[in-house]
Amino acid sequence: MFYIKEPSSVGSPWTLSQMKDDKTVSISRNTIEDLKNYHVLGIEFLYRSYRKQVRRYLTFFSSVLKIILSLKGAILNEEEDLNMHLQVSAFLNAIYNHAERKLVLVVTPDKSIVCWHYNLTKHGGLNVQIITPHTCPEDFDQEHGLVILLRFTDIKLAEYLIDYNYLSVIIDNFDEIATKMIVKKLHGTFNIGLTRRNFYIDPNQKLQWAMLNWSNPGCVGKLTDFYEIDNDNFANFRDNYRHWWFRLTWSFSESFKEPTCEGKQEYMRTLSKWAVAYNIKNCTTLKRELKTRKRKKM
Repeated sequence: MFYIKEPSSVGSPWTLSQMKDDKTVSISRNTIEDLKNYHVLGIEFLYRSYRKQVRRYLTFFSSVLKIILSLKGAILNEEEDLNMHLQVSAFLNAIYNHAERKLVLVVTPDKSIVCWHYNLTKHGGLNVQIITPHTCPEDFDQEHGLVILLRFTDIKLAEYLIDYNYLSVIIDNFDEIATKMIVKKLHGTFNIGLTRRNFYIDPNQKLQWAMLNWSNPGCVGKLTDFYEIDNDNFANFRDNYRHWWFRLTWSFSESFKEPTCEGKQEYMRTLSKWAVAYNIKNCTTLKRELKTRKRKKM
């Protein structure tokens, strides 16, 4: 265990980019004031993943063609109350002005719609529009930027959102809908999947394979090969997915402080006021029972 300082103690913007980068990418001082040390770990992982590029060289008639493939994405796998909504919103705020594409799609459980709207607006500094069956796709302002929020209950509307050029497609509670066919068609320059499921105590290899392949297509090969490799990794305590999958728990650092009951209640009151102010209906859904599966033996 080790100590991680609070970002607000720095007294200046938190720089995400490296010195060799052409552009300086940072989290503003205003946003830093609302971040905890565990938030910064998630944001740092997202940015490191965002910077990565896969380069392939093809030789054709003595010419070398360099192709930069946008096979970039990440999975945040964190425990409850670590507030991934805030982390993703702050990350988008940091990269937004440097990105060519400006449209973002967030697919979320109904119960989290207000939380996303609040964080994307306040900490992302972004314009947010909630998709409904009555929304006209032609209204999307791709030139100046927009975040589209799509509820799970309206997931069928995703069929009308496939062909847009997204900076990022973000799916909350990704483990609940990762195997749906429509989800496999949703891609941006940078894909982000969020899950709170502990795959160590509640494993589902086919689901995890689907999530990894969506975030970074082809990164873990065929499913049959994944079963064998994943079993070997598990048996030898190896974390071979760390480049694409970030697992964060409250026990990671002794300096992490869980929010108090009073803090949680205050946050819920803030979200309730926000929902009223923006006329957002926060649909609460019951959490489904998850069946425990064993690792597949080959």
